[in-house]
Amino acid sequence: MFETVSWRDEMSVGREDIDSQHKRLLNIINRLGEEITANERYEIEKILNSLLKYTVYHFGYEEELFDGYPRTNAHKQEHTDFFEFMIKQQELWQSTGEIKLEDLRRYLNCWLNHHISVIDKEAFEWLEALEAEQNEMPDSASESKKAL
Repeated sequence: MFETVSWRDEMSVGREDIDSQHKRLLNIINRLGEEITANERYEIEKILNSLLKYTVYHFGYEEELFDGYPRTNAHKQEHTDFFEFMIKQQELWQSTGEIKLEDLRRYLNCWLNHHISVIDKEAFEWLEALEAEQNEMPDSASESKKAL
């Protein structure tokens, strides 16, 4: 049995766009677990493909936002590790028709909880501080007009 990964309020990074993407990611992963438990072979393949495509989109979206983030390389490496793990799961599925459900569940629960609640949160706190700092900076054109 695949234990679902549930959204918790403390997972929120404070941005509706990203929280919505994280919820969708959790939904896809939970669907994958349900189909593995039910041994729905066609659906498993479809959902694995969907998960890989969505992670490419989501990770790319996040990484664009973090231009200049001091820990961007470590953050990208976490994304790469997740993607490579899921590729290996897909390859295992395609070659043997099996996925080690407990290994998958353990990895996904650990990775998602840590990545969203800690790694993403830290990055978005940095981004929020940067945006606040930029909003406080006076517009040089407006300041020049005031001086005249």
